[in-house]
Amino acid sequence: MPTWDVTATLDEPAALVLGFVAHHLTMGAERINLYWDAPPSPALAQLLSRSRVRQVNCDAAYWRSVGGRPVAHVDRQIINANHAFAQCTSAWMLHCDADEVVSDGDALRRSLTDAPSDINSLRLPTFERCFAPGARSFDAFDGIMRGAVPRLYKAAVAQTYAGGYGQMLTRGLSGYAGHKSLTRVGTDLAVGVHHSVLRDRNPAPHSDIAAPAQHLNDVKIFHFDGVSPAHAAHKLLRKTLPVSPAALAHRIGSARYAQIAALQDGLSPEDLFTGLRQLTPSAASLLARFQLTVPQYLRPDDAAVMHWGEDIWGRAIQGVDLVGREPVHNVA
Repeated sequence: MPTWDVTATLDEPAALVLGFVAHHLTMGAERINLYWDAPPSPALAQLLSRSRVRQVNCDAAYWRSVGGRPVAHVDRQIINANHAFAQCTSAWMLHCDADEVVSDGDALRRSLTDAPSDINSLRLPTFERCFAPGARSFDAFDGIMRGAVPRLYKAAVAQTYAGGYGQMLTRGLSGYAGHKSLTRVGTDLAVGVHHSVLRDRNPAPHSDIAAPAQHLNDVKIFHFDGVSPAHAAHKLLRKTLPVSPAALAHRIGSARYAQIAALQDGLSPEDLFTGLRQLTPSAASLLARFQLTVPQYLRPDDAAVMHWGEDIWGRAIQGVDLVGREPVHNVA
C-alpha cells in the first residue's frame, strides 16, 4: 500500500495545529512534517513529539542553511515543502496548509494504489468551510463546505451577495479557488504551493511549469480558512507586504486585496467573516445546482480529543495554557 506524508508551514493557534495533526494521523499519514514559521510554545511542541510527527523550527540557523529567509510567506512555504520532499521516505507527499485536511484517508489510499505509474502528480480539489443561510453557530469546525463555481458563473455567484461581499470572493470562495497536490517521491519534480512543478521552485513566482497531473474527484481538501473572525482577520492582514497596493493586489488577487482593504477601512472582523462565509439563499441555490456544497462531516476536534484528551483540547480551543495541572509528558 503506497504511503504518504503531509507537509505544512504553520503559525497557527494550538487548537488548529492539534486538530490538523490528529486528523492526519487518523487518516493514515505516514509522517506529518511541521515547519514552524514562528516558534511554538514548549508545551505544544512537546505534545506533538511523536514518532510520526517531524518538527522543524524555522529559525535563523535553518534559514541560513537553505539560503536565506524570503519575505513572502508563500515563498517560505515553497522552500520548506521542497526541504521536506528531499528527505521524504514515503511514496507520495501532500503539501497543504495547517487549516486544510484530507477528506477521506481510505479513498486517498485507493487513489494512490490505482495511480498509473506514469502519473507523478495528483490534484485534490479544495472545498472551503462556509455556513448555511440562517446558521447561528460559527464554531471552529462547524458549517458546510463549498467548492469554486466555474469561471463562467463567477459573476453570477458574486451578485448573490449584498453589501459588496460578492466582489471579495474568488469564484464564490473567500480564499483561493483551486486545488492542492500530491507529488510522487523519487521523481524529478519539485513542490509548489498548489502544483507539482517541473523544476525546482525559486522565489520568482511566475517561472514555474505545472507538471501533468491526474485530478481526483473522490478525495477533497477541506479548507477551514479562519476558525474565528479574529483568526481570519489576523491571517488576512499577514498577507500584506512592503509593496505598492497594485503590486500587492497582483500578487494575492483582487478579491483578497479587497478583503484587506475593507478591514483597513474599519469593517469589523465579525462582519467580514460572516459576510464572506454565510451563504445567502440565492448563493446556496446556485451552488446546489452545481453540486458544489457538501456536508462538513470531518471532526478534527474529535480526533484531537482522542489523541490528547478532553482537558488538553479544551485548553487549546480556549487559547490557554495547554499543560494544565499535569506535566506534559503525562498527557502527550
